[in-house]
Amino acid sequence: MTNPLSTYYYIKIQFILFLASSFDAMNKVILYIFGAIFILGVLLRILFALFYPDKFAEGARKVLFIEEREKALFRHADVKQKHSKDDEDSNSDI
Repeated sequence: MTNPLSTYYYIKIQFILFLASSFDAMNKVILYIFGAIFILGVLLRILFALFYPDKFAEGARKVLFIEEREKALFRHADVKQKHSKDDEDSNSDI
């Protein structure tokens, strides 16, 4: 069974080769260089994620603003809890 990710990159490489076939020699070299940089970038990200998963996850948290979202979520939960306590206090006064 083939890995869908490897199939995706294979299709990307084939597309780059297809584009390169329609250009002259100088443009082919430039296109191959960009393709190699793209592939190296993907491989380096995969290797970084494999060898440093904590740093990779920390970077993902920063990029996705997860900490701010969690703070907002818990702030909303605290406000709800405070309102429910106020309602209980007002009901106990009756």
